Amino acid sequence: MDQCEREYGTSGSVQTDYAALARSVKGVRGIFGGYTPESLLAALEDAYEYDGLCLLHVPVYWGKNELGGLVCLAAGTSATGV
Repeated sequence: MDQCEREYGTSGSVQTDYAALARSVKGVRGIFGGYTPESLLAALEDAYEYDGLCLLHVPVYWGKNELGGLVCLAAGTSATGV
């Protein structure tokens, strides 16, 4: 089952760097959450240590691949199964 369905996905032809967009606002830290549980944990730690407003960009998969589910990530594998 898709995590957030098609209506919440962005077009494949348009890539938006939400972390960079957040960093364009004075005082806001924009952080990319990455594609692995380890990179997300590091991003969360970075956000927690920052004394201010943070935006954490966490990519959301909405395809049909079963490896893209949150259960897979919780088990310690990446969304690509690697």
